[in-house]
Amino acid sequence: EFVVPQFENDGTNYQINLWHRNLAGTWTKENVWTGTTEKYVEGAICRTGGNSWIMLLRSEANNGLYLTYSTDDRATWSTPAATGLGNTGRANADMCLDPDGNLIVIYMDRGADSIYITEGNVIADIIADPTDWNSSSQIFLSYTTDSLGVLGYPQIVRDGFYYTIAFSAEFSSGVADLYFGYGIIGLGG
Repeated sequence: EFVVPQFENDGTNYQINLWHRNLAGTWTKENVWTGTTEKYVEGAICRTGGNSWIMLLRSEANNGLYLTYSTDDRATWSTPAATGLGNTGRANADMCLDPDGNLIVIYMDRGADSIYITEGNVIADIIADPTDWNSSSQIFLSYTTDSLGVLGYPQIVRDGFYYTIAFSAEFSSGVADLYFGYGIIGLGG
């Protein structure tokens, strides 16, 4: 089965929707949130075990990342809440679980031209308080003489204890380059 986040504007309301594809190949749209004052875009979603899901979205108006979650297999979702991550510029994110079932987030802070990876976060703690994040380590700082900034769309994938990350950054050539990293997150490194 596949679940894909989608931002939509019906002309009056802003919506967060999910497109769900079942094993028979049928796609259905599930509404997560509808409002009139805020746009939540570029969503990343992670199934966090059992019937629990977490989605991170960029707030277009206020920047920064917002979190919504479901603990009943997507039937109901929480109201989007500010995480405090990436508040100085447009931010995009991706998530995965570490071997202990904790949530690792890679996010971009365009205001600081930096990319960060959080340590593993206990899911229940994040649900109880969307701002309760462990410390983040910076993995990219723009080069002072050449870089025009990070652009976005980071991705993170776990294979055992190893992680692969990818993100884009733009340099003086005016071309967005794609960068990859591979290694172990945490364990003092």
